Amino acid sequence: NLTCSTDNCILQFSSTELVDRVVIREDLRSSTGASIRQWSIDGFMMWGDCMNCWIEIPSAKGRSVGSKRIVLFGEAVLVQAIRLNIYKAVGDRSSLAQFDAYLCQQ
Repeated sequence: NLTCSTDNCILQFSSTELVDRVVIREDLRSSTGASIRQWSIDGFMMWGDCMNCWIEIPSAKGRSVGSKRIVLFGEAVLVQAIRLNIYKAVGDRSSLAQFDAYLCQQ
């Protein structure tokens, strides 16, 4: 089994179920003198640099299964690689960023 940490894993879910769409808000956190944005809502958290954005994570069945708690720190077992789409605002379909992210199981 492969393992991943925050160095090579963007998202770490406490459940293997995927979230179809999650609206996020922006929180700022200081790290080594730099401002780090930490998005979170309903237990959903991730690092990024977009304000008032939302994330679309395709689920296995192509539908929303509800948000799941995500752990960002500590090692976790790699479960699945997913593609993440970040959009500027709710309803805005123009993608700002699209990248692969590791789905991890603690």
